[in-house]
This record gives sequence, C-alpha cells and structure tokens, in this order.
Amino acid sequence: MGDRIKIASSGGVNLPAQPGFSATINSQSQSNGQVVVWDTLIYETPTGSFNTSTGIWTVPQAGRYHVTVNLLSQRNTTGGDWYIDLQVNNGPGFSTVSGGRMYTSKAGNSNVHAQLNASGIFYFSKDSQVRTVLTSQVGSVNQTILHNLFCAQLLS
Repeated sequence: MGDRIKIASSGGVNLPAQPGFSATINSQSQSNGQVVVWDTLIYETPTGSFNTSTGIWTVPQAGRYHVTVNLLSQRNTTGGDWYIDLQVNNGPGFSTVSGGRMYTSKAGNSNVHAQLNASGIFYFSKDSQVRTVLTSQVGSVNQTILHNLFCAQLLS
C-alpha cells in the first residue's frame, strides 16, 4: 500500500488516495433528456469508480464532495434557457439532488455559445451513483475537452 498522506517540509499536504474524479467530453453527442456521457477520464481515485461508457460515477466513500460541472453549448437559437441536473441513485432510481439543478439563460439577438458553470458541496453515501442529465437544451453540447468538465473531490 502506498502513502496515504504526504507532508512536505514546506507544510503542503498531499492526499494521493483522496477519492475523486475528473472527466470531460471528447466525442459524444448529447441530446435533451439524456444522460451526459463524459467519455474521457482525466483522473479517478480509486480506479474503476467512473464509467466513461455511461457517464456515471459510483461514490467510493461516503462524505461531502465538492462537485463542479462546466458545459459549453453550440447555441442554434437567439434565446432560451439551458438546464442540467445533478442526479443521484441511492436505491429505487435516479433523482435530482437538492440544489443540483444548474441553469444558464441566453437572451439577445445573436446566435452565440452559452457556458454553464456550476459547483456545490453535496453529501453522497458510499456506492451512490451520480450522473448529469440535460433536462432542457437549446443547441448542442460543444464536443471538445477544452470546454467541458465534470469533477468531484472528497472534502470530508
């Protein structure tokens, strides 16, 4: 077993076994009402907790997690709202986490991109399944690793 905590002489603390993940979108097409499939894994601890085929993360340890979602849309209208839900499955099915609806709106006359950026701290039980779902979409998700990110890191 490797080091669980590393403390540098400068006082910096490194927790290499701290549960978390970071994923992005490289090639998947995303549609309204569908689970966002984050198909490119940047990192995960422990290995095997994030499924790039389904976009679902299985929580490896109960606790409070800082979760961040960033998405860029290829807007094809001049107005409209865009929602994404952070959902968790603790048993009979997935439901939106309290405080987990992320929103951006677009108004005006131009047909330009819209960026959705949201983060929060959520408590998840061990083995909960977590995903993001497009619940209202105007345009499509920009399919590039430069603009899209879904990540979580255990805080306590």
